[in-house]
Amino acid sequence: MNVLDLAMTHGLAPKRVSSAKGGEFASSCPFCGGDDRFRIWPDQNSGNGSYWCRQCSKHGDRIQFVMDTKNIKFLEACQITGDTPADKSTKFVRSGFKGTPVIPVSKPESTYAPKKPAPSAEIADPVLWAEHSAKLVSWAANRLSGSPGEMVLRKKGITQDTAAKYRIGWISEDIYRTRESWGLPTIMSEKTGKPKRLWFPAGLVIPHSIKFPDNSEKYDRIRIRRIEGEPRYYIIPGSSPAQLIVGQDNRCAVVVESELDAILLDQIIGDFTRIIAIGTSHAKPDTGASEVLSKASRILIALDNDDAGIKASAWWCEKYEKAILHQVPSGKDPSDAISYGVNLREWAISGWPAGWKIPVYRPQPSISRHRENDSINDSQLSGNTPAPITGLYELLRKNRQITITVTANSLALSAPKEWKSRNEQTFSAISRLVYFDPVVFAWLHDHGANKITAQNLLEARS
Repeated sequence: MNVLDLAMTHGLAPKRVSSAKGGEFASSCPFCGGDDRFRIWPDQNSGNGSYWCRQCSKHGDRIQFVMDTKNIKFLEACQITGDTPADKSTKFVRSGFKGTPVIPVSKPESTYAPKKPAPSAEIADPVLWAEHSAKLVSWAANRLSGSPGEMVLRKKGITQDTAAKYRIGWISEDIYRTRESWGLPTIMSEKTGKPKRLWFPAGLVIPHSIKFPDNSEKYDRIRIRRIEGEPRYYIIPGSSPAQLIVGQDNRCAVVVESELDAILLDQIIGDFTRIIAIGTSHAKPDTGASEVLSKASRILIALDNDDAGIKASAWWCEKYEKAILHQVPSGKDPSDAISYGVNLREWAISGWPAGWKIPVYRPQPSISRHRENDSINDSQLSGNTPAPITGLYELLRKNRQITITVTANSLALSAPKEWKSRNEQTFSAISRLVYFDPVVFAWLHDHGANKITAQNLLEARS
């Protein structure tokens, strides 16, 4: 099958719009949901076809289409398309010329080598810094209960037991100390000519510690997640740059940005997965993370579902042969996805290679929704409702402008253009669920209604 055939079996309905390049077809984009921006040339590449979206720039040949839509690696896609891997030694990338969708180039070898985090050069007295960090962590942990910080954790799905395990704490208002009292060197302010003070902003205290064989530990980093203001995350001077690694079993590893996302995933899938928090989308793995990744048989790249995260994910998938892009189906990140009803344990397992043994089920904690009126109506949802359907229902109920049209051969999303221009990320999240999640795809096709919205999505199907 060429790209046109694959697109039609995937629920798209391409229409011929030009005879250019042997025939050009247009449809809505399965990746970003853009109207009439997805272009297919079935006669290119010796009849295998090529595709390109003028809005999100997704592009490639039939192998790339299978890789993108099924979230699998190159060799697995070749088995589906019937291609011989030796005949496809190049990978499609976007040309610098705007009028050319794709050109084949050889895959470059990565020259990246992980750097070992150096001890902070800021600390003049490491022992004093460690003593004060331990006191701050203990003091802040005792103030978490009943605080706004506890509510933030609850919305992210993090339980009290998990917060206690990681010694997460709360600072209610900004605190200032002298740098010297924490063993840090004196720094003079250029503006005032006076020594700079050490700032502890109000927010969630997220400590990082080193464990020793005798079960003792030493805190080497304190990160504060501020409730408001920029930067959202602030690291106390003198902290170690080492990346947070949690969970068990090196067979599968998940890479996320936020430490709170890693902590949440450890709570849910830590019994069978290693989780690495890199801190920010542009970060690269340090030596500790690289060691974990080198031992993993499957690496799930789950950076934030935004432009920066999507762009950064390409590097990881190029660098690690066993890595696949596996962002959450709803929301920006794992802690956001859980608020939409996504079962993160099922999500993680869905990224495994075929044949892996599924671990014993661990119930996902119930959490408070972002707003009281966002809670799911228990009379409409049953305990047997699949998690992807629950996620789609939440998105549709909060965005009632969207309609899903179902015919015997296609699915189509529609929404007012004005709304789509203001809510591109939400529309893309719904589009990914509708077109790429097999559970959602089957549910919609078996539903029985031609027009599906939040109002009738959960009704009995014919």
